[in-house]
Amino acid sequence: MFVPPVSTLTTTTMATESQPIYFRTLDSQPWERGDREVTAEWQQARMLHAITRAVAEKGYAKVTVADVVGLAGVSRRTFYEHYNDVEDCFVAAYETATRELLAAVGDAVRAATAPDWHERFEVAIAAYVEGLASDPHVARACLVDVQGAGPRAVEMRRLVYERFVTQMRALRNGRRDGRVEIPQVQVQAAVGAIGELVQEQIFDRGAESLPELTPTLVRIGWALLESPFELARG
Repeated sequence: MFVPPVSTLTTTTMATESQPIYFRTLDSQPWERGDREVTAEWQQARMLHAITRAVAEKGYAKVTVADVVGLAGVSRRTFYEHYNDVEDCFVAAYETATRELLAAVGDAVRAATAPDWHERFEVAIAAYVEGLASDPHVARACLVDVQGAGPRAVEMRRLVYERFVTQMRALRNGRRDGRVEIPQVQVQAAVGAIGELVQEQIFDRGAESLPELTPTLVRIGWALLESPFELARG
């Protein structure tokens, strides 16, 4: 079996992003337009960024509405116009950030137009870790603290995991490359292994160091997704 070498593809345009994830798709100067809808989007983005920052720095259990409005520079009234409580705001922040990460991975893979799934997978992993490294607060809150943020956050984490599995399965099986399709459970195992290693890297060395993990994640993914496992029959 031929496995291509891992390239030095660990730098994407996301690595140079200075803005937090929540602001990257927004109008840069809404106040000049006097657009209330756009201004409201910026207020929401500030609150989402504020809660991920507060959770990453203090831990979910210690975060209050006062922390969020203070960091976001909005009033309590503005907060409650959008969210019921801290949990509601955090779940929205988690869902928004992970949706943006998935979109960035998809954009990177499409832009690469790589003919072989190994290359597409490498592009996807590089985009994923660079996206997390570019916003360490999001990385910490969404991969570490989400597990202790209540039942709604845990359920959202499960749904997000399923979205990652769906994206990874399409990446691996989409063009087939003349290979047998990889079963769902095998893709789930690959996504789970990658998530666990990313989480440990954040714990041990911080989100900024995640690009260093890219070659390891790529090789693990290649190994787990190369061909269908022999599944035990009951």
